[in-house]
Amino acid sequence: DFSNFGRVWVSFNMPRHLANSFYVTVLTVAIVVAISTTAGYAFARFHFRGRDWIFYAFMGAMMIPGQAILIPMFQFLKGAGLLNTLTGLSLSYLGGATAFAIFLMRAFFLSLPRGLSEAARVDGAGEWRIFWNIYLPLAKPGIATIVIIQSMNTWNEFMFSSTFIITPALKTIQPALFQAVGQYSTDYTALSSGLTMALIPVVTIYLVLQRQFIEGMTAGALKG
Repeated sequence: DFSNFGRVWVSFNMPRHLANSFYVTVLTVAIVVAISTTAGYAFARFHFRGRDWIFYAFMGAMMIPGQAILIPMFQFLKGAGLLNTLTGLSLSYLGGATAFAIFLMRAFFLSLPRGLSEAARVDGAGEWRIFWNIYLPLAKPGIATIVIIQSMNTWNEFMFSSTFIITPALKTIQPALFQAVGQYSTDYTALSSGLTMALIPVVTIYLVLQRQFIEGMTAGALKG
């Protein structure tokens, strides 16, 4: 019954919660892409003291489950005045997300020919210009992979968003839809309709970037 979509759209205040999720997702993805591209390029192309140890530290962060840092992150956001804010929720996602993205972008930059940078230096290009004008455009498949994976993870995240956001109007889409789940009964029609609408943005992003996503995952699998 398609009337359930209209009922959920109004009763669950879907536009507000979708906007909250959109803000958190865009901010998280933007920060992760900015950090991972620059850090991944540095780990792949530069030789500096402690490079491998720093990289292994990032890899170690990928092994820490979210449940282990839930309470420390709650205390950190409270002390920073970011608890119960969408910006604070976005920042709470950066730890493990950035580590995985750096790992992926490092592998992708290693797959690109080093001769490109050498030829650019002969022409007088600086390191920043080499990165911005040569390697970054070639890294679009890797960036698309990060955008898809991080968008999906952030959009569908439930544990942090339901813990760090208290105000009902600030809740993202997943905790908002959880209102359909009651202690003694569950409104499955409302839940299914809401989840269907929440799925559309993630599917859209994948359909737009699917070709680059496949190329990026292949490159990451071949170089490590």
